[in-house]
Amino acid sequence: MKNILQELRIGNWLFSEGKFFCITTELFYHMLSRRTIKYEPIRITPEILGCAGFTATGSFFQAKKMIEGVVYDNVNLDPSDEYWFSYYFNLCEVAIMSENQSIVEPLVIIKEVYYLHQLQNLIYSLTGVEMKIEFHKGYTE
Repeated sequence: MKNILQELRIGNWLFSEGKFFCITTELFYHMLSRRTIKYEPIRITPEILGCAGFTATGSFFQAKKMIEGVVYDNVNLDPSDEYWFSYYFNLCEVAIMSENQSIVEPLVIIKEVYYLHQLQNLIYSLTGVEMKIEFHKGYTE
């Protein structure tokens, strides 16, 4: 695995010392200057997807609410269609799905999305909106 610091940004979630934490500006600076903080990426699990607003639907998880508010003109999406993100847990893939005239099809498939920060970065890059993640009280990885 490549150096995780190259993939991180403020707002990403990590795991350290038995709890989840969100990277702040101060913490990010500290991580860059002193690499003594022991942290781990959060592996995507069904529970993590639930905390991130995805719901189980058959063999995959989907989140329609995250695609709302996208500026359709800038990403060549037809605003009359419905779009959503799907995560295929067994394949570690994210798809942008479209329903066009009652036909559901993937527009794009992104492979090798194993960790929560990767999913956060992908969705932020595509939508400009941060994922809302709500860890349940007492939930640990």
